[in-house]
Amino acid sequence: MLETTNEYVIRRGHESEDEIIADNYYNMWLDIGTCPEDIEDNWKETVMYRIKKNRKDLKLSTIVIVDDCQKIVGSAACQIHSSELLHPDIMKRSVYQAGYLWGVFINPECRNKGLGKKMIKMCTEYFKEIGCHEAKLWASNKGKPIYRHEGYTLFDDDRIQEMLFYRAQL
Repeated sequence: MLETTNEYVIRRGHESEDEIIADNYYNMWLDIGTCPEDIEDNWKETVMYRIKKNRKDLKLSTIVIVDDCQKIVGSAACQIHSSELLHPDIMKRSVYQAGYLWGVFINPECRNKGLGKKMIKMCTEYFKEIGCHEAKLWASNKGKPIYRHEGYTLFDDDRIQEMLFYRAQL
């Protein structure tokens, strides 16, 4: 899996690049307007732990965008979706397995060059490779146009017609 442009290479990330992936995840939150003081002090350890654990348990792979100076200027994490922290997953993975895309970030100076679309395509290829039937993600308003362009739609699961999502302000 390798995608190239005149100035960039999009490829799978290496474990040695996990700290950069964690930094990009932090920067993604800042980019969508989160105040740094609202982020836990141990954010980096938390993200590094999750990357390592999910690589082992949920087939996590990272995708990176590398510029012509070999600097990572964008990244995303792809893995099997798991709801186990919220509710038990009881479907056999051969019947239904979803991929989950998170931590998508591209440095501001590298945006609007089609790199996000190419990175999402590579993530989709990875999901197919590991046997996923669909992919899920949460998107900021900045990312919605890219995901829509790549075939993502708002979540509406017709298999669960009797259940509706509700929320309450507390």
